[in-house]
Amino acid sequence: SVLQLAEEIKKQEPTGSENDETKPNKEKKV
Repeated sequence: SVLQLAEEIKKQEPTGSENDETKPNKEKKV
């Protein structure tokens, strides 16, 4: 449930996705 919510928020906020992609933390997240 929490994962779904996070995904929905990410879809709603394109800026957050961009930041994650630029940051090296993206690899750690995956």
